[in-house]
Amino acid sequence: MKDESKALSVSAMNLFCIINYLYYYCTGDITKAFDFTVKRLELIENNRQKISGGIKEYLYSLSDAIAMSYNLKRFDLCISYLRKQREISDKNDVSTAVPNHLEMYCKSYSFELNIFIVSGYFNEGLKIVEEVVNWLKKYNGKINKSEELKVIYSIAYLYYGAGDLSRSLTWLNKILNDNSNYRLDYKAFAKIINLIIHYELENYDLIEYELKSVKRFLIKKINFIHLKKLFFKLLANCLILLIKKSGGFSLSYLKIS
Repeated sequence: MKDESKALSVSAMNLFCIINYLYYYCTGDITKAFDFTVKRLELIENNRQKISGGIKEYLYSLSDAIAMSYNLKRFDLCISYLRKQREISDKNDVSTAVPNHLEMYCKSYSFELNIFIVSGYFNEGLKIVEEVVNWLKKYNGKINKSEELKVIYSIAYLYYGAGDLSRSLTWLNKILNDNSNYRLDYKAFAKIINLIIHYELENYDLIEYELKSVKRFLIKKINFIHLKKLFFKLLANCLILLIKKSGGFSLSYLKIS
């Protein structure tokens, strides 16, 4: 369907928007794909009772708008969509309509925290941390562990970016003390940031132990050799000043056998 005027009902217009969104997304035209996500979102907001999918359709249309606005780096819009998604979930019992609603909610927080990280607005991101922490406590044990670890990592990173190294370490330890096999990638990053923080705090007596711990973890848990080399290269660059200053250990610890 190419002619919008031929979509004579709300359902037909909804399908028209979905088809065009998918077409432009698959062909790489993110701007036009976003235009149709917005058009669909506005259609649903103005015709809630005429959309067969109800609240589920509304939440999924918001998910599309979130993804497209993020890809376009329209972070202001993206955050407004994320908060609207959570607001709708709070005002409606979506547990039946959206079985994975807790995962969706957790991803929403993860997305928003990440926006503040990639844009460098760490202190602004910390303003919602208390809300996120209260939500994590409320649904403790019910949240997808993988998504929960992502949120915890983002909180730790925000504190690190804002210069609050002590609180960053507190949240990093929640990841480092998790014994599951979920999110080994984030656990690897957490170990590296933990190492860097101890350097910045001048805890030189811990550096050698932490470096060996990172090496053991990467060799044991991370299977991709190129990823290991990337991590060790990063470690070497971050610690070169420490090596010159303390002389307490050598780059042989960074060698991959």
